[in-house]
Amino acid sequence: MNIQHWSRQNRPLQRLLQQQQQWQRLQGYISQKLPRNLSAHCSVVCINDQGLLVVFAHNHLVAGRLKMLLPVHLTALQQLDSNIRGIEIKLRPVNQPKPKQIQRQFSTEALNSFDDAAEKVAHHTELAATLQRFASRRRKP
Repeated sequence: MNIQHWSRQNRPLQRLLQQQQQWQRLQGYISQKLPRNLSAHCSVVCINDQGLLVVFAHNHLVAGRLKMLLPVHLTALQQLDSNIRGIEIKLRPVNQPKPKQIQRQFSTEALNSFDDAAEKVAHHTELAATLQRFASRRRKP
C-alpha cells in the first residue's frame, strides 16, 4: 500500500504524515546527540500548544538526566522546528509484564486437615465455612 499516494488525495493524512516525519527527525536528532543508554529510554511525543517539545522518559533516572542534557540542545532543536519554545520532560514508565501468580497446590492430606479444622471450629460458622470453601476450591476435579 502506498501511503504517499493516498496522502496526496487526503489533506489531513498528508498533514499527519508530515507531522510524523518531523517527530522522527526530532527523535533522530535526540538519539544521535544523547548517549545511547539514555536515548534508548526516551521518546519524542509532540510539540504542545505552548510550543514545548514533550519528551517521555521511561523512568526517573532518565528524566533527571534529560532535564540536565536536553536544554543544551534547545537551539539546534529550534532550527529543526521553529515552533519549539522549550522542552518538557514527562515520566511515562514502560509497561512491564505483570509477574506470574504462582498457583499453590496442596496435598490431599493438607486439604483434609483444613476439613478437620473446619469441623473443630464448627461453633464459629463463618470460619468453618471459609476453611471448607478454601479446601473444596483447591481439590483437583
